Amino acid sequence: GTDGGGLNRLDLESGSFHRYRNDPQNDNSLCSDSVYAVTEDRYGDLWIGTTSGGVDRFNPETETFIHNKFDPGNENSIASNSVWEVFEDSKGNIWLGTAMGGLNKYDRENNRFIRYKDNPQDPNSIHCDFINQICEDKDGTLWIGTFGGGINHFDPETGKFSAYTHNPSIQYSLSNDVVNAVFVDREGVLWAGTDSGGLNKHIHITDKFKHYTNIPTDATSLSDKNVTAIFMDSEENLWVGTSLGGLNRTNKESDGFIHY
Repeated sequence: GTDGGGLNRLDLESGSFHRYRNDPQNDNSLCSDSVYAVTEDRYGDLWIGTTSGGVDRFNPETETFIHNKFDPGNENSIASNSVWEVFEDSKGNIWLGTAMGGLNKYDRENNRFIRYKDNPQDPNSIHCDFINQICEDKDGTLWIGTFGGGINHFDPETGKFSAYTHNPSIQYSLSNDVVNAVFVDREGVLWAGTDSGGLNKHIHITDKFKHYTNIPTDATSLSDKNVTAIFMDSEENLWVGTSLGGLNRTNKESDGFIHY
């Protein structure tokens, strides 16, 4: 997915790319050339989130696009045409993280979208309508990184949300409410990458966060306080992507990081 160049598919044998671009004259073309999220579901379809055209479902066999756009007259449509995240949970549900449209769930049986939006009058609603990333733990709980509402915890069984947010008076609270990345590792530990607040590790037994940030005088500290991506490899190394400090890998010999 590219910002302005549409969707590209790499042929590993030839090394060449096939491009899918928006064509205003062709209803079966990609809905927008600014692609921010791509996920393959269990049926082999690609879900393509765009910044202004909604979300497309693409069938690679027939090479056809199904467009899903915001319709102000239809409460069953997606809530925003700006889709930053597409996530399939362990039950096969597709979840969309939107900009200012909250969390959206695709109801396959009825071919509609269910919206979860911030309601200041409801403490059990989602705490922010701008969603950056979604992940799931082994219990089926969704963890949602938001742009200004911290980390939201969603129980699909009850339909209720709770949140971890930054509290300046509490040292071990979340370090920043802009959460770019959320990740649950193999041991069930929740990690969060924040904007200006570095990396956060949730300590389940105390319900507190441990903070990792950039310390200029410490060469083994996190290289940048703006964290954009988190991943654990097959050898259980945690990799942390940053805005300006490159890539970081946890050092198993210490509590520090190796920089790339």
